[in-house]
Amino acid sequence: MFRTQMLKPDVWKQYVEAVRPAKYPDLEDFGTRRGDIEASWPAFAKVYSLCRPPKVMRETDVAARGTATGPEDFLSEGWKLRGQVFVEHYEKRLQHVMAHMNHHIHPYNKHTGEREPLKSCRRKDKPKDTKCGFPLDDQMLEESTIVCQCLAQEREWCTSGPRSLLGCVLPSRNDPWLNAGPSAWMIFTGDNGDMKFHIGCQSYHRRTKQSFLFSMHPTVLASLLFPL
Repeated sequence: MFRTQMLKPDVWKQYVEAVRPAKYPDLEDFGTRRGDIEASWPAFAKVYSLCRPPKVMRETDVAARGTATGPEDFLSEGWKLRGQVFVEHYEKRLQHVMAHMNHHIHPYNKHTGEREPLKSCRRKDKPKDTKCGFPLDDQMLEESTIVCQCLAQEREWCTSGPRSLLGCVLPSRNDPWLNAGPSAWMIFTGDNGDMKFHIGCQSYHRRTKQSFLFSMHPTVLASLLFPL
């Protein structure tokens, strides 16, 4: 797709950056609230706000659609104001869900006072490391990046199996403990949908010795059902 210019790399990266963010809208705010959030982890039994998006977001959207009568209305000051209000609530909701559902937590060991991964997260060969690689210090990127073979080798990223990053678009990141997720899914469900975007990846089937070229990871379809 890139070679035929059907899709430009910068446009694809910009799209993934928007629909699968790995940045807190307000990193400082998370830092001040982290202790309270971890105190209610992992059940968040009393955090009822995770159950559904704020009412004001739904009302703003419905009201805005009801006022448009023609293309020119979408450029009116009223619509711009409604858009600004929506973005404010959108980022506030995204921040809230990310802080509770997407932030990878290693609880403190009561005896050592150090953070340790859960037993279910530990690697068998390296018990102090996690299976998913958190903290993602090697993915602290200033801008979204398409992972090619050369870059993966340079950064020593996984290039085979279900955790392969080849063909992935890694979004920019401002916290190594934050798990990227589809923004629409997070905002409307209050949950972490761990979906990744792949493009131009080649899969080799060892048993049949056949190669298959696919453009997107299947789980991306769920994200596309909830466009913003």
